Amino acid sequence: HTDYGYFVFGKLHLLPPVKAFMTTLGSILYKDASKLTVPSQKAAGFAFVQGAQNRLTVVPNGMELDKYQKHLTDEERQSLRSSLGLDEKTKTLVCISRLSKEKNIRELVDYFPALLEKCPDTKFIIVGDGPDKQHLENMVEKLSLQDKIVFTGRIPADEVYKYYALGDVFVSASTFEVHSMSYLEALAGGLPLLCRKDDALLGVLDPGKNGQMYTTQEEFVNYAVQMLSDEDYRKALAEASLQKADEFSCDAFASSMLKVYADVIRYNQEDTAKEAVAAEESGEQD
Repeated sequence: HTDYGYFVFGKLHLLPPVKAFMTTLGSILYKDASKLTVPSQKAAGFAFVQGAQNRLTVVPNGMELDKYQKHLTDEERQSLRSSLGLDEKTKTLVCISRLSKEKNIRELVDYFPALLEKCPDTKFIIVGDGPDKQHLENMVEKLSLQDKIVFTGRIPADEVYKYYALGDVFVSASTFEVHSMSYLEALAGGLPLLCRKDDALLGVLDPGKNGQMYTTQEEFVNYAVQMLSDEDYRKALAEASLQKADEFSCDAFASSMLKVYADVIRYNQEDTAKEAVAAEESGEQD
């Protein structure tokens, strides 16, 4: 789940000698493993697991979908929207994340004024807390966006679904993720995804089906405008998100892991049978 090369060597982790070292280290540590699982295609590309590619299987994280598919009553919805300064016409972008520099929420704040020029009746709800909160609040103040960007602070885990339910589009600018649970939670909550392009999204976000990936401010703004202004398009993306979420259910995860174990058992049985045949042939020769 972790790119250890990046954590140990930082930006130097892509240098050939560092990658070779991490590959060798991983080969030593995993030499006795029958199988190795990683949660995403991005993780499968880490140098640390390159020596075990022939034994590697991608098994995406699973989650309890029903926790994020609860419905708010009209009264609950109205009360929460009012507390955040949202009226019924306000469109909302939602980011639910730890507020740390590597999550790159600064970029979303920086891009937001350009979106407001085209969709002025839009607000950005940032849910969570962390060491970058003060910097983000300072950015919002300098941009005079205090009435457009709302910080909720930390929200109890059993209430997070309410904020997905309020959103029209889930946004993320992070390229730090390996297989982010917030992406899956947003899918389960029936939100289209608008995220910075990254390999962690492979198999999660299908561009044009349940969201879009962007690489520039212009793309971010254009995709957001399309999602926020075209209700039929947004609903189609939202429905596709709900369908996609089924691929990451607890049952789907359990089935994938059971298959991994079944493959290992079958491989070991075949290996044992081969050894028995070889031993028998050796005995006959003796």
